[in-house]
Amino acid sequence: MKKNSIKNNRINGEFQKEIGLIIQNGIKDPRISGMTSVVDAEVTPDLKYCTVYISVLGDQESLDSTMEGLKAAAGFIRRELAHRINLRYTPELIFKSDASIEYGVTMTHLIEDVIEADQQKKAEADARITKTIDDLIKEAKDRVPFGALTVGICGHVRPDGDCIGTCMGLYHYLKQFEGIKLRVYLDHFKDQFLNVIPESDAILSEYDGEHLDVLFVLDCSSVNDHRVGIIDDPLNAADYLICIDHHVSNEGFADFDHIRPDASSASEVLFELLDPEKINANVAQCLMTGVVHDTGVFKHSNTSAKTLEVASVLKAKGADLSQIVNETYFMKSFVQNRISGVAYAKAELFAGGRGIISALTEEDMKKEGATPTDLDGIVDVLRSTEGVECAVFLYQLPGDTEEYKVSLRSNHELDVSVIAASYGGGGHVRAAGFSLKKGLEEAFVEVVRVINEALD
Repeated sequence: MKKNSIKNNRINGEFQKEIGLIIQNGIKDPRISGMTSVVDAEVTPDLKYCTVYISVLGDQESLDSTMEGLKAAAGFIRRELAHRINLRYTPELIFKSDASIEYGVTMTHLIEDVIEADQQKKAEADARITKTIDDLIKEAKDRVPFGALTVGICGHVRPDGDCIGTCMGLYHYLKQFEGIKLRVYLDHFKDQFLNVIPESDAILSEYDGEHLDVLFVLDCSSVNDHRVGIIDDPLNAADYLICIDHHVSNEGFADFDHIRPDASSASEVLFELLDPEKINANVAQCLMTGVVHDTGVFKHSNTSAKTLEVASVLKAKGADLSQIVNETYFMKSFVQNRISGVAYAKAELFAGGRGIISALTEEDMKKEGATPTDLDGIVDVLRSTEGVECAVFLYQLPGDTEEYKVSLRSNHELDVSVIAASYGGGGHVRAAGFSLKKGLEEAFVEVVRVINEALD
């Protein structure tokens, strides 16, 4: 539709109103739908022509029939206008269809459908919370009526902020229960977390062989291929296994599984299973650490309105957000900065600049005095490269010259979890990983080939 001139606005408005009244009250043609509206009228400055924009709520057949009827009635409408509007010349009428009203109604319906879907999704999410942590502990105590309940907590190998935060958040929550003996088993992690996670000295870095009544496996998508930290055989380490996770690749492996792939982090998933009254400052500090790390300080696409609501509650409960962000996310050791520099210097673009890849050997790490725990964040920096859709970072696992850990990140389009799953790995749509038992050159070539194919 053309933009109306200021000069003709008054005349256009009169024509729109009067033509609408004539169609509504003066024409009996059955071809013209009762749901016909005059959206606008544009009269040319010389008064020779008037373009009338028509909208019909209904299907294409109704529109075509209405337009046919209006063109047939154009002479009648023009004569009626001559009686109603005092002009020296009554313009010839040209009818054109305009879908703006129908489009608006369609968009309204779409918005309503989205709102309804969101409400349904929330209802389904609420329905999935069949048991809270309190319920699970009560059931466990019923199974062990005498003596203390021995509860273990563990996470995935090479624990990150979310894994540490979820495990220690649950630890501090369960400390409030009587008659529970707790064990937290986690692989070695960065020293930066020691000052931020309360009572981090309670974490056991080696499995003590204690047989557990209950074992919580947190932020871990599988118990296969030694993915569960320092417990080699979690399925036989406890009488009852509980999995709380958010990895899309997790198909469930425990006696009780609570998996929310739409959640930002395992910490967010755990939060919804806790009694808000029992979330103290220590619990809040740990869970906030997990949320911060898995959302990249709330900047990754997995950050939802629900995530921000959770963070707000945790902040109000006593989490020190500034300390968590500054000391565990942005602060790097000298060794971390040096090994990161090596990785960035070795980076290469591929796929026409849509992919970026870098790799570190065990020799690279030894030269800088680095370990795998010093490599966190490298792949995320690579992902931030202008024009890049997918970032790949490989590093050689210590003691095995023929195995590399591959980390994948994407920005907008690529579902890297599918690629990781095809190699027996797992993760999320925008962040995933797997291991590859190949030499560096062979691994490098294969990963580039796979990502190239996925980006085409």
